[in-house]
Amino acid sequence: MSYKSGEKMTFEQEAEKIEKWKQKQGWEMENPFIHLTDPSLFVGFEDLLTKLYQFAALGKNYAVIYGQYGYGKTALIKKAAEEFSKKYNVLLFEDAPKKEYIAQKIKTLCGGSLLRKLKLIKIEDHDYKKINEKIKKRTILIFDEAHALDEQTFSYLRSLSENGTTFSIIFAGKPELIKGEKILPAYLEDRLDLCEGLRPLYTEEGGELIKKRIEILAKSKAYLFSEQGMKEIVRISRMIPREIIENCSKLVEYAIKKDLHSLDENTIKKVLEGIESETKHETEQVTESKTEEIEEEVEEKTSTLERLVEGEAPPYVPKETYNIEKQEFLAELSPLQRRIVMCLYNGEPKTSREIAKDINDKYDTIRHMIKRLQGKYKEPENRPKIKELYPLVLEEPNLKGRGYAYRLAPHVRKILSTD
Repeated sequence: MSYKSGEKMTFEQEAEKIEKWKQKQGWEMENPFIHLTDPSLFVGFEDLLTKLYQFAALGKNYAVIYGQYGYGKTALIKKAAEEFSKKYNVLLFEDAPKKEYIAQKIKTLCGGSLLRKLKLIKIEDHDYKKINEKIKKRTILIFDEAHALDEQTFSYLRSLSENGTTFSIIFAGKPELIKGEKILPAYLEDRLDLCEGLRPLYTEEGGELIKKRIEILAKSKAYLFSEQGMKEIVRISRMIPREIIENCSKLVEYAIKKDLHSLDENTIKKVLEGIESETKHETEQVTESKTEEIEEEVEEKTSTLERLVEGEAPPYVPKETYNIEKQEFLAELSPLQRRIVMCLYNGEPKTSREIAKDINDKYDTIRHMIKRLQGKYKEPENRPKIKELYPLVLEEPNLKGRGYAYRLAPHVRKILSTD
């Protein structure tokens, strides 16, 4: 099937085009730069990994790993957790849990689960010495997003760790965890055995990151980007892992759109810097005379979005607030985001696990991408053409079980229902 230039394609035709490009490129997946923190994809920070291994081997109490968003904290701690699990118990918490949830997970390591269910053995959350005695194996507790932990949780972890020799605790989070006003309590900061900040990748490490994702996820050595092109991607991305991955994803989408199978440094520079220049130019076009009008519009849209989150919005947002067609809207999303959106469009509400099963992807990847579709991680700023539409996905209690389920925001469903 051929398409004329400028001709609008249906979702099915777009999928067919991507499939043909993927086959010609020799890749097993269309975009190996989707958000995924599989330890096998880890690159860089070997020196820091070694320090974490020493920290655990010596039975130390507390470590802090900090860095800005996108620097690779989650990839680092997942790699460390994978290695630790060969010798120790490992509990990795990804969403700043409360004390009660941590205590519940720790009790599962104490043995006698049946006896505890029959209430023949009782272990209290605060019985720290008994917990230390019953867990026979050294245990590493790892907390991502540690800057969001509360004081009660920090205090609990201190008591848990210092009433025995079983536990080592690693906190990973934003710099404010240990910088400025310091979220980490002084009683823990004074006891830190390791405190390290993440650095940007070196140019060679950035190139390795690109190649590794293509080799492992796309199962190919057809890298799409020239060697100099990879260096250009790393440079424009400021050596930051997340930005490297996101820029590579944009370039893959560009290659698919243009049916290209090799991108040199000049093309890469034009595409990536062209995107930045276009955004900057659009920003500069806002005149002072329109400032008040824009502020009113933002206030109105913010109010609408707040009502959407609370479930109080009307059945759909009036069309003048989105003014975008279905195919234009889908083109602004990443391939994985499109799959999630269409999955929800074809049946909702669904939990993260149900979505992951339906589209055959990893649960943690889907969970993170749903947060992006909700407008977190500054996602709207990365997609200026649809910025005012966020949140695209709404969260609600899961009526079929624990946790949450997700559905499309009414205005998104309205967009997708148009031809």
